[in-house]
Amino acid sequence: MGNETHIQPVTKDNRIESAADWRDDYGRIVSLRQAAEQGDADAQFRLAEHYYKNYDEGIEEDLAEAVKWYQEAAGQGDARAQFEIGWLYQCGEGVEEDHEKAVEWYRVSADQGYAGAQYWLGWCYRYGVGVERDMEEAVKWYRLAAEQGNEEAREDLMELNPGVTEEGRVFS
Repeated sequence: MGNETHIQPVTKDNRIESAADWRDDYGRIVSLRQAAEQGDADAQFRLAEHYYKNYDEGIEEDLAEAVKWYQEAAGQGDARAQFEIGWLYQCGEGVEEDHEKAVEWYRVSADQGYAGAQYWLGWCYRYGVGVERDMEEAVKWYRLAAEQGNEEAREDLMELNPGVTEEGRVFS
């Protein structure tokens, strides 16, 4: 999806260095939370990312809060959040591990064209995780992800089918 936001992790080059920077960061987090509480799906997703991936010093990692905000954003149709909920179910982080639920969430996101979900849905079909093993479905989802530039999907397609080009297209 073309409107994806990528939040940079804190590094030694961009971490908060002064009290003024901390106040600016705190203000940004407060604004993000306010927007999330008012129903902004993108803010809900970004807040969940902060809680889950602990991107900055302004928010402590909190899986329960991450799940809550991913679910809020997913309920509004945010494919990124739907994918992340699938991932949490697959790994059992913040929720009880449930591969069938992971597949359900991956499918909802993948049906919206989210390449990461398409890849992982293909992976689940390839290995029979949460679904019955089905190589045709695996190739279908890998192909869709590869056509959007997903490198892992392209590599998996090439591994499964030597007739796949570098771009992930299958010769017919």
